[in-house]
Amino acid sequence: FVEGNHEFNMGGYFESYSGVKCSKSLSIGIESMKIFISHGYEIPGNYVAKFLKTGFVNSIMDYFGPALTWAIASLAKYFLSKRDKGYNQKVLNIFRNYANKILDQGYDVVMLAHSHMPDEASYSAGGNKKYYFNTGDIITSGTYVEYRTGLGFSIKKYEPQ
Repeated sequence: FVEGNHEFNMGGYFESYSGVKCSKSLSIGIESMKIFISHGYEIPGNYVAKFLKTGFVNSIMDYFGPALTWAIASLAKYFLSKRDKGYNQKVLNIFRNYANKILDQGYDVVMLAHSHMPDEASYSAGGNKKYYFNTGDIITSGTYVEYRTGLGFSIKKYEPQ
């Protein structure tokens, strides 16, 4: 399980409760590809998200408990979340640049999500193809990334039946 916007250092608790390992990012291998998976909130310049993920904020949330924490988060969403974000080329470029830095570290595929904008790009490096995917989000855009053996990764759109 990769932590997203609303998970704060769940690691040990989540694992002991569910048996599922919780991580800020994953490095996995599939068919000889080295793959980096992360929510994407760690992208440089995202200071609000970084502050909200600190131990200081986590301890305040623990102290006040879930009811008050949830009430504060519900009010904060009106200031921090822009539901009408839509497509933003500047944000798209920030994520692509970050993905390129990760790809330069020897990865073949980088998968992120935080921007809520589905995106895919391919690059050539040393004669090898490298790929970046942003899953978008299942609620607004209905998108996700799928892997198929022999075909690789692709962005798909959920179509209810």
